[in-house]
Amino acid sequence: PPLPFTQAYHKPISAIIYFLTQKKRTKMMAGVLKELFTNFVKQFPQYPVLIFHDDLDEESKSYMQRSVPLTFIPIVFTIPTNLQPFTLPDRLPCSPHSSTIGYRHMISFHATLIHQYLFDPANGYQHVEFMLRLDDDSGFSSPVGYDMFLLMRENDLDFGFVNTVQDDEKCVHGLWNHTLKFMQRSSDIIPAKNRNQFLKWKEGLVIYNNFELSRVAIWKTPLWRNYMASIESSGGIYLKRWGDAPIHTIYVLLGVPQSHIHAF
Repeated sequence: PPLPFTQAYHKPISAIIYFLTQKKRTKMMAGVLKELFTNFVKQFPQYPVLIFHDDLDEESKSYMQRSVPLTFIPIVFTIPTNLQPFTLPDRLPCSPHSSTIGYRHMISFHATLIHQYLFDPANGYQHVEFMLRLDDDSGFSSPVGYDMFLLMRENDLDFGFVNTVQDDEKCVHGLWNHTLKFMQRSSDIIPAKNRNQFLKWKEGLVIYNNFELSRVAIWKTPLWRNYMASIESSGGIYLKRWGDAPIHTIYVLLGVPQSHIHAF
């Protein structure tokens, strides 16, 4: 349930809602966007909806645009420089039916590239305060009835989610051990309460982040930058298919006070 907040005058909130999609998912996207417009954007039209993609044509864009005003942003995926000398496997033990290079590009985008895009002044989103990540299974089946971004600001919240799920052990193989080693090197920037919060968390339990509402500032901290750099240097996303959900879950456990996390 939503926390209380006032309707008093407040400084306008800069926030974005974003998706990453492909042409083959156009119809699913159109349905989710229609629900999003009906149950949230119609009441709060000040928040732009950004659609990142690498293959949408004008027909697909027009089909999606019928539901809600959209900003389409084309992106180009590349293999990280440190992995280019290697031959990446076409599939991995984690989700062998879907762990394509393209899927791992998607993980990298949600894990960190989206933040880099927003932080780049050339793109015009460097002052965004909150971001909501959605996917084409993130349905809004009934009216939200309140401004989720205002709720986050007025209650001093940094991270919001809906539920947790147990990830396949093949998809997090080595990630927890990697994190423990990172923690040993970074004890000076990890609060004791957060350290204990992570150590008590069940390995492989992740925040399901097809609905992920976060304060953008949490993705600018030295802890996040250092942790994500360690993930990238390990090649874990492309070589083991470590997902953006467990990566973000671990960081939230290590870097965000429990009182600043909200379950919608």
